[in-house]
Amino acid sequence: MLAAIEPLLRRAGAASDSVLLTVLLSVFIVSALCAPTMGRIAGNYFKQLFRSHREFLQGEKTLGERLVVAVGLLQTLTFEGLILYCALGAAGRPPIMSLAGVVLLCSLLLAVQLAGYRMVGYAFASPDESQAWQSAFFITQGVCGYLLVIPAFAMLFYPHLMLPFLIAAGVIFAACRIPLFISEFRIFHIGNLSVFYFFLYLCTLEIVPLLAVWSLAGAFSSIFC
Repeated sequence: MLAAIEPLLRRAGAASDSVLLTVLLSVFIVSALCAPTMGRIAGNYFKQLFRSHREFLQGEKTLGERLVVAVGLLQTLTFEGLILYCALGAAGRPPIMSLAGVVLLCSLLLAVQLAGYRMVGYAFASPDESQAWQSAFFITQGVCGYLLVIPAFAMLFYPHLMLPFLIAAGVIFAACRIPLFISEFRIFHIGNLSVFYFFLYLCTLEIVPLLAVWSLAGAFSSIFC
């Protein structure tokens, strides 16, 4: 006589979690509707990037444009969180709650960097220069979210190809920072000594926070679980 086998519940993966997919698709669809306006704002930014430093970036001018940039930032935070979630391999945790924790961490990173930008701008730049720097940060970060969509979804649905898509996401993130660095250098470069200060800034407001996020991602992925 064959012994009875105890049935086991099949654990669904994150790629088949309906709540997670609904949230991701909702963010993607709303961002896609805002894409034409975001493209126009980004196009104006890149046109002004190499102009005279006296022509400050105007950035988003109306409430509608500010909302579009905010949607772009939300998409960036969501897909940055998804990339970190997939890279952590936190399959044993509730996907939507784990993702929420990592997105919270990415949001804290953005808030810390923005606060740092404002402090540095207040100390070393004029109000117009500081505003232009902040607008450049918002625009480049908003554009980054659109470019991260493909590697983020690919890491979710094709975990066996995670490493190449993780590298692609890292390249996209770095590429979106280059225009921001150019804007910053044009604003703050006033002499040879300012180059040294610029490298100190890169370490303090760019590299250190990224290392902190990577080290804290595991803890934040379980904060709501």
